[in-house]
Amino acid sequence: MELIWVFLFLLSVTAGVHSEVQLQQSGAELVRPGSSVKMSCKSSGYTFTSYGINWVKQRPGQGLEWIGYIYIGYGYIEYNEKFKGKATLTSDTSSRTAYMQLSSLTSEDSAIYFCARWGLIFAMDYWGQGTSVTVSSASIRNPQLYPLKPCKGTASMTLGCLVKDYFPGPVTVTWYSDSLNMSTVNFPALGSELKVTTSQVTSWGKSAKNFTCHVTHPPSFNESRTILVRPVNITEPTLELLHSSCDPNAFHSTIQLYCFIYGHILNDVSVSWLMDDREITDTLAQTVLIKEEGKLASTCSKLNITEQQWMSESTFTCKVTSQGVDYLAHTRRCPDHEPRGVITYLIPPSPLDLYQNGAPKLTCLVVDLESEKNVNVTWNQEKKTPVSASQWYTKHHHNATTSITSILPVVAKDWIEGYGYQCIVDHPDFPKPIVRSITKTPGQRSAPEVYVFPPPEEESEDKRTLTCLIQNFFPEDISVQWLEDGKLISNSHHSTTTPLKSNGSNQGFFIFSRLEVAKTLWTQRKQFTCQVIHEALQKPRKLEKTISTSLGNTSLRPS
Repeated sequence: MELIWVFLFLLSVTAGVHSEVQLQQSGAELVRPGSSVKMSCKSSGYTFTSYGINWVKQRPGQGLEWIGYIYIGYGYIEYNEKFKGKATLTSDTSSRTAYMQLSSLTSEDSAIYFCARWGLIFAMDYWGQGTSVTVSSASIRNPQLYPLKPCKGTASMTLGCLVKDYFPGPVTVTWYSDSLNMSTVNFPALGSELKVTTSQVTSWGKSAKNFTCHVTHPPSFNESRTILVRPVNITEPTLELLHSSCDPNAFHSTIQLYCFIYGHILNDVSVSWLMDDREITDTLAQTVLIKEEGKLASTCSKLNITEQQWMSESTFTCKVTSQGVDYLAHTRRCPDHEPRGVITYLIPPSPLDLYQNGAPKLTCLVVDLESEKNVNVTWNQEKKTPVSASQWYTKHHHNATTSITSILPVVAKDWIEGYGYQCIVDHPDFPKPIVRSITKTPGQRSAPEVYVFPPPEEESEDKRTLTCLIQNFFPEDISVQWLEDGKLISNSHHSTTTPLKSNGSNQGFFIFSRLEVAKTLWTQRKQFTCQVIHEALQKPRKLEKTISTSLGNTSLRPS
């Protein structure tokens, strides 16, 4: 779903902002065997006649089952053989609503039915919330509500709401509270006839607060139960986060982070480490008890990180959980006070040069120099093999500063195996040389996923814009090229963003690449390919996705 949201954002940039796409389905139904039922799916936020609507069935504990499809603009309808004669699909363009009627109902038709839009990438990209249909001769029975509360109070408390003996499903459970710190979980219903379900809310903090569990059950049941949570006494630990020094002359220098937790409840502490708000999972921290004082204790957690991670100026966080409350301590590298503001960057080989062109190179960029006079840039290699730059560029800028670029050819095998390199910048006026080290990025490798999108329907200029989304890859070094009928397109015709970190639990990166082509080329059934090169891909480290037009329809295929 994240992929679709991002792509829709791109469409809004190039073709005007659109409303949020929504599919709103009709409510739950209780029907008798042998009768029929008609459910609706009302759309908003897009051109109704430009898309199709699928209908999907899901019985409790089973997978999804496709029923049929209606293409609104052409009135084309297709059914799963199993549902021919059972389901009838219709639509009303004036109300932007699709309908499905099921006839001759049996207990096997008791299920949740979903409508889903058939999107631009030939997938069901937006779904309705589902309509529950129960086929039974039984009568409606409203639920009984029971609030649940633990006997012992802690800083983090989980409350429950038991909803039982109702028919049919579903019920809607909503929590209300004056607390800002809360999270809720609703569990699936149990029982073949009379249903039972539970909902829980977890809250943390010191103050008293009220929680209200509100339950609705069609057609008219609305009731609430309120639970009072009283304040509890919290023993707050004290956190201190320290780090070791780095060795600028080492190729694989390690930085130690130490998180000291003083005065926590004995046997009630857990520690995790974050890098830029994402949990570090590929390096194991060592956590040990260092002192006991009655019911209180002190603990130290140690984490080793690479100098490259430390020099990236990321923020490292020690996250401590005690009595259900999270405590955070942060640290990061302070900026270097380099001579006269001189800054040095090391740029790794591109995957294109490393895996396809066979000519990988490192780039050492030195900026904000007064002049290039007497500046000396040299290179070291961890294997002690003599190395020297093949190219040296000097550039004078409008702000009266000078930059120097030194390029070092490297052996692909050495780089892939993790050998380190150093760029040393020196000048008679520097108090000490500037040393920058670089090696292959450590961490768990993840191959990219590649998706190519056709031009937006609303695009009316003489050009057509193709978009390539590459996501969930690690490390961030990646190369993207475009091809037309197998021939390389000049870089001047396409642009690619810098890698951005993905949201959520995924620790990978994503980028977009945008290609503009003439409208005439797009309509001539030309094939356009987004080619991605990344070290986590299988040999030859390359993945291609192709898009083209065929008889007026867009077709996608992997290469």
